[in-house]
Amino acid sequence: MCAAFARRQKLAPCPGLDWGMAAGSDIDFKQLFAFPELACELLRCALPLPWARRIRPGDLERVNSSYINRSGQQRHDDIVWCIHRGARPNIYMLVEFQARPEQFMALRMLSYSGLLCEDLVHQHRATHGHLPVVLPLVLYCGRAPWTAATSLVQLRPQVDPYLDALQPGLKYHLVDRHNASPLIRALLEIEQADERQFQLVPELATIAVWARRQHNPDLSRTIADWIRRQLGVTFDMQKLPPECSLEEIYMMFEHKFRDFEHLLEFQATERGLQKGLKQGLEQGLEQGRDQGIAQGRAEAELAERRRILQLLVAHNGGPASGQFTDVIHQASSDQLALWIERMIAGELPPELKGH
Repeated sequence: MCAAFARRQKLAPCPGLDWGMAAGSDIDFKQLFAFPELACELLRCALPLPWARRIRPGDLERVNSSYINRSGQQRHDDIVWCIHRGARPNIYMLVEFQARPEQFMALRMLSYSGLLCEDLVHQHRATHGHLPVVLPLVLYCGRAPWTAATSLVQLRPQVDPYLDALQPGLKYHLVDRHNASPLIRALLEIEQADERQFQLVPELATIAVWARRQHNPDLSRTIADWIRRQLGVTFDMQKLPPECSLEEIYMMFEHKFRDFEHLLEFQATERGLQKGLKQGLEQGLEQGRDQGIAQGRAEAELAERRRILQLLVAHNGGPASGQFTDVIHQASSDQLALWIERMIAGELPPELKGH
């Protein structure tokens, strides 16, 4: 493969086409989807099929996304993932990021899909004489409705049926706030956060809970860094130390702490550390101290899970009656954690329905 394939370069915009997000404005957002865990979430948004839900991060492989065709024309896709499916044909998910609608987005995706297939054929990734299977996907983070056509058919004038049948065709899948999973929707909200960002507590809770379940420290750290950059204008997140976790950022927004020291003080009080130490010293018993600390931590964890579950249910239009509140307060900490995981997956637990 020539050296040009190994290096991504900036594109010069073509006349008449709006290339969406500027090179410097979306690079942080794109970096999030360089992780296979988030690529899996996108796949499930685009293909609500049983096999797509079974795909795991280990089934995905990043593919080169810069191409130069034989005539020297250069194009790039934002991100390309190869989805391995065992004996079945691989799927190449081509992801483009957009901050605003583009009238001829379908034409752009046709160009990218064609060059991607040409490059894959050149790499001998086409098997048994068949073209690679491509999933063109546009992730739109803007707030205005997406008004662009999602297929080339919608852009063509009416012509003779025979001539119409000879025209190129392509349709891409659009993911936006209306059809995204709770996690992707939360990321989109933070990407476009403005003066209303103090209303983002449910989104931060969704992201923090999901990231903890992935058991990937690099992913959690990258998301935390991105959130600090996105929300640093209104809330001075730059004062947070690099080791600050997603859960701590969430708590700062939930309680509107103005600095990290106030958060640490709140955490110590909430977890019962001060109470446990005081009781232990007063009683002069090491056992009393340990029990106080353990009890305080358990109570803080229980209260935190109640808050997160109530926020997630309210954010998704769930019940808000007094009976519903009683159910949450009667549940154990483990039961609350199970319900939170099901809410993050987009499911309202049966125990919370009808209350």
